[in-house]
Amino acid sequence: MNHLLQCKVLLLKKINASGCPNHYNTCDIGSGLCSSYENETQATVQNHSYLIYAYPCFANATINVSCQINVLGILRNGVVIYGPALAVNDCGDAVANAGRTFDYCGGHSDGSGIYHYHVPPSCLLDQLNITSNKSHSPLLGFMLDGFPIYGPYGQNQNKMYACTNTTYANQSDCLDECNGHSQHTVDGYKYHYHISGDTTDLSTLPASPLPGKSFYPYTVGCFKGLLKLYSYITTTNKYSCNGTGYTDSFTPQLFEGFTDPYGSNSNTNTSSPQVSPTQKPTISNPTTSNNTNSTNNSNDVVPFAINIFLFNFVLILTVGMFL
Repeated sequence: MNHLLQCKVLLLKKINASGCPNHYNTCDIGSGLCSSYENETQATVQNHSYLIYAYPCFANATINVSCQINVLGILRNGVVIYGPALAVNDCGDAVANAGRTFDYCGGHSDGSGIYHYHVPPSCLLDQLNITSNKSHSPLLGFMLDGFPIYGPYGQNQNKMYACTNTTYANQSDCLDECNGHSQHTVDGYKYHYHISGDTTDLSTLPASPLPGKSFYPYTVGCFKGLLKLYSYITTTNKYSCNGTGYTDSFTPQLFEGFTDPYGSNSNTNTSSPQVSPTQKPTISNPTTSNNTNSTNNSNDVVPFAINIFLFNFVLILTVGMFL
């Protein structure tokens, strides 16, 4: 590894967030059916703080996280991302086995109150107006290896499928086993992930529709980037840097977080939406569908605690810690 790459690997982004979703959430893990929605959220303040590489590099081998029950990334609304698994030592499908506990924004909490997503964050995507244009899905956040993660659409708003899905995948814009690809650069990154699958209708509880099995692992199945900061995911001495994950002209950028209470087509650059905590959402059985065009009535939204989502650059001076 050359000295310039060594220095860049040492540059980190620090992400702080309360972990409290800025949107309605309810479903008690394991309850089976969402009901009595007032004061039933299981999300608790977590004070998340993560350091990730500002200049990611490719690992010499992929790092499998398909069976991990841990934080794997964090999004711009301060909510963290889990992989496809549901329980420790269980490599099952959280969507198939626990989709009944997802709220209409696509998330739920674990037993310790960590609110997280296994599927596309529908309310955040609606805040980002993903249906208003035909471009690539916007940046949603970052995985712990430093590579960014985007929504369910690729170039020309092509719906992202695994490259192994020969029926629906665009072979020039499709997903590898990690649920990302390097077929084109975005924001200066040579590799990026997608949260794939259908978004919800933004009103039905439990969440509906849910992504079909063809979108597995939905978030990430493995890491492509070097991951030396989080020993709970992998041992730190097994992997090494195997090439830069960014273009020659790349400069890390700061991205605004979303802290205003969610409302249809709202964002942090406009006034807070008018919301009502009195409207009870529809309760029905979840379904799967390929339809992602949906609308939301702001009266269906309950505002919750405000997130803190800050990006700062930190220079780590002790080279031996990470190389």
